Amino acid sequence: MSETSTLPRALAEMAGFLIAKAHAVFHDRANEVIASPTLTIKHFGCLTVIADEGRLSQRHLCTRMRVDRTTMVAIVDELEAAGFVDRQRNTEDRRAYALVATDAGRKWLAEKRGALMAAQEDLLSVLSAAERRALISSLQRLLVSQPAELVPDTPVEVRAG
Repeated sequence: MSETSTLPRALAEMAGFLIAKAHAVFHDRANEVIASPTLTIKHFGCLTVIADEGRLSQRHLCTRMRVDRTTMVAIVDELEAAGFVDRQRNTEDRRAYALVATDAGRKWLAEKRGALMAAQEDLLSVLSAAERRALISSLQRLLVSQPAELVPDTPVEVRAG
C-alpha cells in the first residue's frame, strides 16, 4: 500500500524547497531510465549539449552546464570510455581539446531521450497540458532572468502565451 506524500507545513509555500524536492524526484526517475552502472542524467545532459552545440571545449561545457572542472573531467572521461565522446585537438587553441559526440553517443541519446520524455510526462501527469506548459515556461523565465554569472546558459527563447 503506497502512502500519499505530504509536505512539511512550514515549508509548503517555499518555492526553493519545492523546486529542490521536485528536482530530486525527477533526478531519481531519470537515473532509473538511464539504467547504467556508470552513466547518469548528468552524462546525458552533458552529451546532449555536446551533440547539440557541436565542437566545444571542456571549459565551455563546464560553464554551460554549471559543473566544476574536476567533476566535468570525470564526466567526459566516462563518456569517452563509453565511446560516446571524442576529444579532438582544438584548432583554435592547441592546448585545449574540442569535445565531439560520436555516432554511438548520438544513438544512445536518441534511445534515452524518448524514455526520459515519457518519464517526465508520467511525473507531470497530475498537471493538465496547460499547467505543464505554464510550469516549463515559468521555470524558463525564472532562469533566464538571472544574472549571467548565476545561470551562464544562453537564454532560451521564451514565447508568450
